[in-house]
Amino acid sequence: MKNLLLSLLALCWCSCSSPVEPAVDFGIHDSSDDMPILDEGNDSYLDSDADVEMGPDPITVVLSQPPVLLSDRRWVSYDDGLGTLVGIEGERFEVTELRRDTYVRSIVAYKSGYALVRQSETLNLEYYENPATIVPSKVLPEPDCQRVLSYGEKLLLACRERLLVVEETLLDLRVTRTISRASYLAEYPQIGVAPASYVLRDDTLYEQIAPQPGFKQVLVWNLLADTEDDLLVGVSDSIEGNSQGIQASEDFIYMPIAVGTPKESRLYVYSRNPFELADTWEVSAQFGDNQTGGSSVYANDDWVAIPYRNFLGTFTLVFDATSTTMTCLGVIPFVGSNPPTDFRSTLAGDQILYATEEVLDYPLLPYTSSPVAEIQLADCPL
Repeated sequence: MKNLLLSLLALCWCSCSSPVEPAVDFGIHDSSDDMPILDEGNDSYLDSDADVEMGPDPITVVLSQPPVLLSDRRWVSYDDGLGTLVGIEGERFEVTELRRDTYVRSIVAYKSGYALVRQSETLNLEYYENPATIVPSKVLPEPDCQRVLSYGEKLLLACRERLLVVEETLLDLRVTRTISRASYLAEYPQIGVAPASYVLRDDTLYEQIAPQPGFKQVLVWNLLADTEDDLLVGVSDSIEGNSQGIQASEDFIYMPIAVGTPKESRLYVYSRNPFELADTWEVSAQFGDNQTGGSSVYANDDWVAIPYRNFLGTFTLVFDATSTTMTCLGVIPFVGSNPPTDFRSTLAGDQILYATEEVLDYPLLPYTSSPVAEIQLADCPL
């Protein structure tokens, strides 16, 4: 009886004295300078509860780019203060994994999972075969490239002096082709310099650069060129103004330009074959930048989507992407229960990605999505 009493007392002491898991402070950092450098011999940085402080404020996540939609209703994105976030789609996006670390420069869906360029002491390309994990399955060290793009069953790394074609092998990631473009740097010194924007269609790479402050220009690269002399196959005029990126449909390249105060916006429409300016859409100053990140215009093969704000709220107008005529097809409505009064929407392939103004408790994020095929456009207000 005495031994039984002692055992019960010991069990009670162990359970009562176990430390309580601290609440995680996901407040946004102004800088990532205080974030830990990855140590390949130490995987403790994969612990999402490590080295975080308690905080009474509601958790707020501000993504640096729209979530990249993956297979199996998964998504991945990045927050400058938090690190890499992996989650699952539902009524609202939910974070299931968090990796606190240094900068992520770009993310793409790749095969069954995703690939990203991560900067610690060096830039590394990492492939995550399992879309639910934050542990890389294969790494290509130090490619010295900030941007990765999906290139069919391959990956393309855009670097300053070269383009690298990367393939997954049984054991690792391997550069299978190097395309030099060093001879063009004298004439176009801003090649590969952030914040360059890229669109890859078939075997053609479209790169938006800033040839000088306050100007934008598009260069067109043929990835099947036999020699470096044949690599550059198109150059647009240098256009004054600010642009957050370029987008592409099957037939056209779109470059939004904003100038003046208040902002006067134009959409420069280039045909892809041959590459030349096809039209310029004069856009009302009421069109604003899409704060979901990355670009102020989104496109797929059928639609060109542009954010629009007036006294009623924020909308996304849809224009016909099969013609150079500026034809408004309608407005993307919110799909789902309890639609918010203010939201923005982004085309993400065959999905519509919604970003709302809601403040949700972690691990939920104010994002949801819907297949484009299920969208019934509302009437265009223009």
